Amino acid sequence: MRIRFLATSMALGIAAIATPSHARTLEHSGVINAPVADVWKAFTDEAEVVTWMTPLADIDLSVGGLFRTNYNPDGEIGDATTIVNQIISFEPERMLSMQNVQVPEGFPWEVNFQQTWSVIYFEPLGPDRTQLRVVGLGYGEGGDWDTLYNYFKGANAQVLDELRKKFDQDEAVVEGDPLEALSALVGGEWVHESETPRGVFRVRNILTHGPDGESIVGTGWLGDADGMFEHGATTVYRDAQSDQARFLNVNENGAIAQGALTLATDGAVLWDWNAADEEGVVTTYDARMYFDDANPDRYRFKLALVNEDGSLQPMVDIWYDRVEEVPAKFKQMKSATVTQR
Repeated sequence: MRIRFLATSMALGIAAIATPSHARTLEHSGVINAPVADVWKAFTDEAEVVTWMTPLADIDLSVGGLFRTNYNPDGEIGDATTIVNQIISFEPERMLSMQNVQVPEGFPWEVNFQQTWSVIYFEPLGPDRTQLRVVGLGYGEGGDWDTLYNYFKGANAQVLDELRKKFDQDEAVVEGDPLEALSALVGGEWVHESETPRGVFRVRNILTHGPDGESIVGTGWLGDADGMFEHGATTVYRDAQSDQARFLNVNENGAIAQGALTLATDGAVLWDWNAADEEGVVTTYDARMYFDDANPDRYRFKLALVNEDGSLQPMVDIWYDRVEEVPAKFKQMKSATVTQR
């Protein structure tokens, strides 16, 4: 419960005026498959807010009005677990900024939390797509500031996950456990090799269970005829508070991707892949894995770049095979580089 309500309260905007030492910003963005009017309503109409964000809400959409939420389904608006944000300014269907005036009971970083604020931008990309950008400002550095910043770097992404699910008309998500589906990949090693216009393209992945016996830890390499380089490390885990399957990935360039895992009606595991580089620029990908029911030693991986207009730009569509012993050519190493297919 804690991760859920903290994520949303941050995404909906926090407090005060920043000092020069509070110069860091935290930005998340994503494309929502809905008209801008509907996305705006999802954030500002309490009847809509309770369908995806929180079980309890009371909203006065006016300058100085209060945006009150409570993530305790057994609580009530106004009790000690209520989050109260005050609206600083807004432009209908374009922008909303807010500041926090009351944190929920037990919130660990109240002083720092109330020295930041956020602005949410709503940009129509067409009749049925909206670019949502959440910019948090006023973050300091060091100590509790770093803890707060890093925590919400993941938690705010979860808010976008939930909003996408509300409006996702293109992908039917079904009940199921993505962690259980992915556990079938633990054991042995996975390799892919193909010929491309640029030459040989090779991939190698190893997946093992984490120390808790449920999480999954993966290491991946990319390469060509000249050798391989370590491309990324991934941890897939179950969030203890929300019971949601999530992942965290770091690649060789220092970009960090994190998001939710869900199951589609066709059996694919969907990765809500939002990668933030060292400059804070977020790139969104559509990543999915398909399993071969007739052959447990094969799976398919598809990756596409999500353009600003919401369209998909295909990048990778390959099959992996499980091997007991990795051929030597997949172990030959070289310096890290960018391999384009």
